[in-house]
Amino acid sequence: MRAKFSRQISLSKTLFFLCFFISASLVISPILYAQTIAAKEVLTLKKAIEISLQNQPAIIVQASQVQAGEAKIGQSKSGYFPQINISTGYTRISPVKPDTSANTSQAGMPPGTSIPSGIAGRGNEAFDQYAASAYMNQLLFDFGKTGAQVNVQKLNTEAARFALENTKDQVIFNVKQAYYSLLGAEHALGVAIESVDNFRNHLAIAINYYRAGMKPKFDVTKAEVDLSNAELNLIKAENFVSASRINLNNAMGLFQIDVPSYTIEDDVSFASFELTKKEAIDIVYEKRSDLRALQKQKESAMESVKLYQRGYFPTLSGVASYTYVGPEFPLDSGWYAGAYLVYPLFSGFLTKNQVAEAKANLEALNANERGLKLTILLDLEQAFNALKEAAESRRKTELSVRLARENRELAAERYRSGTGTPAELSDALVDYANARLANIAGLYDYKIAQARIERAIGKRE
Repeated sequence: MRAKFSRQISLSKTLFFLCFFISASLVISPILYAQTIAAKEVLTLKKAIEISLQNQPAIIVQASQVQAGEAKIGQSKSGYFPQINISTGYTRISPVKPDTSANTSQAGMPPGTSIPSGIAGRGNEAFDQYAASAYMNQLLFDFGKTGAQVNVQKLNTEAARFALENTKDQVIFNVKQAYYSLLGAEHALGVAIESVDNFRNHLAIAINYYRAGMKPKFDVTKAEVDLSNAELNLIKAENFVSASRINLNNAMGLFQIDVPSYTIEDDVSFASFELTKKEAIDIVYEKRSDLRALQKQKESAMESVKLYQRGYFPTLSGVASYTYVGPEFPLDSGWYAGAYLVYPLFSGFLTKNQVAEAKANLEALNANERGLKLTILLDLEQAFNALKEAAESRRKTELSVRLARENRELAAERYRSGTGTPAELSDALVDYANARLANIAGLYDYKIAQARIERAIGKRE
């Protein structure tokens, strides 16, 4: 009794802890998922990419397609194995009376109808019927139909794997683009803040000069208008930073409400992209995962044509069955075994149209492959043009920033000395801010163009 009681306690403990861990996993998992980024963390581009590869729904969907493809391979392979079924049944039978008089119509049977003697011997007495059987069917030969079906599913699964890699490449590019856009927005916000400070200082100087009788009221009014415009630009810059941050969170596959406050690692480095256009074109067709996925789909379509063409050929199968049946136990038994050949003489032109459909799908995939190659080359061309434009903009705006800074200092000094006008100083401040914004845009446009080229050639790092 004690041993039995101890076993019951042990079982109860096991069930308790099992339920506890299952409940804990259900409760804790969402929390861990939401805390991918720690509060006040400095987020690097590498970490952002890692987060996106774990959380982006598009990747999870495509990975599920790969799993589904692997399951379909197993389904198609089932044709190699025997199909075994067992069945059992019970029937309650109440036979009608034999046709011995004119009352047969009342018995529910047409005149002249009789029932088997084995059952008729029971008269009108109801009886039980029991049955149990095992049935096996084994495909012996089908002219390669099953093998072709397996190959089709294997090629489709390989295509799904390449599609998964293509989805990852696109997600990585989206993260890079959003990351650099946020960096550019934050630097632009810094320019807007500095611009507000400059115009606020200019307003203070104009007020002091006006009170001292050295400048007219117009200078104060002009400075107030300039400050108001700068503050409006600051609001726009703040909103753009907020929108860029939301865009980055979305690219990482994170809900905005679940993401704590974080900062991103500043990156103002400028490194020239060494790969030439010719080198990129030479490797692009080997690296693009979406192109390789399409090529696997083409191979699958070609295999599908062969599969449906084999629909014209017969199939050879072996069968065996063992059965128990009777009104009472022990039941009578019997068995049979044999083979049968099924030759499709006419299927309503089903096979013919299946072959035609497969050939049409193959033709469409050939056209899609050509179209994708054209798109890849176009993307590559546009990306190199954008890279060249951004590099040139970066080079020229560096000089513009230096000259605009000098002009701003000269205009401020001329205004203080009384020889300059408020319009001259205002223009100098605006020109300096615009030059810095253009320089920032050139830097991060270059980085985004580089990421676009890497996406075009299937390079992730």
